[in-house]
Amino acid sequence: MMKYRILIPVLLLLLPGLSRGQEKTAVAVLQFEPRNISQAEAVILSDRLRAELVNTRHFNVLEREQMDKILREQKFQLTGACSDASCLVQVGQLMAVSKMMGGTISKIGNTYTVQARVIDVERGVIETEVSQDFTGTIEDLSGFIYSWNRADNPKSAKSGGYQEGPVSLEAAPGEKLKLIARISPEIIFASMDAEIEYDQSLLKVKALEASDLWQGGDKPQLFLSKQQEGRTVISAAKWQEGQEPSGQLFSMSFEGNKASQTPVALSYRLYNDQGAEICSGNTALTLNAGLGIPGGFFLGRAAPNPSNRPVAVSYQLPRQARVKLEVYNIAGQQVATLVDAEQPAGYYSQTWDLKDRGRNRVANGIYFYQLSAGEYRSVGKMVVIR
Repeated sequence: MMKYRILIPVLLLLLPGLSRGQEKTAVAVLQFEPRNISQAEAVILSDRLRAELVNTRHFNVLEREQMDKILREQKFQLTGACSDASCLVQVGQLMAVSKMMGGTISKIGNTYTVQARVIDVERGVIETEVSQDFTGTIEDLSGFIYSWNRADNPKSAKSGGYQEGPVSLEAAPGEKLKLIARISPEIIFASMDAEIEYDQSLLKVKALEASDLWQGGDKPQLFLSKQQEGRTVISAAKWQEGQEPSGQLFSMSFEGNKASQTPVALSYRLYNDQGAEICSGNTALTLNAGLGIPGGFFLGRAAPNPSNRPVAVSYQLPRQARVKLEVYNIAGQQVATLVDAEQPAGYYSQTWDLKDRGRNRVANGIYFYQLSAGEYRSVGKMVVIR
């Protein structure tokens, strides 16, 4: 059995309740209460979760020994289970942490049920609470915890800068708003993290379909996705080595909204069977549904945003107009001119390479892009990061 697996869905769903600001969040994971499983198994799974929280580098996590020591020093005696909100708040206050995580792990037959919750200690409220079933062995359940942090962290799939690689996007033949992600056949890999970014004011995800590459016979498909604002995050792993003959990783279908021509960007990282990264890259594709003449002027959102690589800005014109698309810094100084031309009615997408008029890479910070078309004016905001 492959050493590494993607996360159990309950943990993917829980993490939005753990804030991720500039400073690390102090978190304590109380041992999950075992129900029809051994105490040792519950300890192993709880420790695995603590380890993966540490690996995200977003949290200061109390070790189990530290927690036991604090409880002894405070002369706090845990009598029985401590999975309800009031008990978790009380323990969290003693440990001086911002968030507490706890819950239960039960088993009926070969089906495990994980019920978990994240508690805001200061406010004394449940921020997130989920329940998830998993069918398999305890080893599989433990393995599923391995890379939950990669799938929940939307920036983790991004590489340091814009670069092409072995993964590409292409339009599905005969379908206007469907794309296919493929990988070069010579690449041998075991797991993948990916992030698809798009302008949610223009596109809505209709379907995401994994290829047979991620199927393992009668085993569960190791392909997990999560929809977020303007992005879809994927974490996937193969049960065994080998390639799907077509090289297809997944396909994704959208529904158009106000416009039909807009870029979709893909960032990804590929790993070997030991969890080491073997390559990463970025690619993009402009989808066009051909909806005819737009009903009005419109300036879309920059994508991706924030970004450390080229940014695409989409807009639409209901009639021919003199168009200017310009970028300004926060001081109101013009940084770049992306378009300065007469353009007919239609849907457009323009890319800014994050360089100024002198072809120098711009500094980190907030920038504004302005569309002027006849009497129409509209401004959007983007953030440039390293």
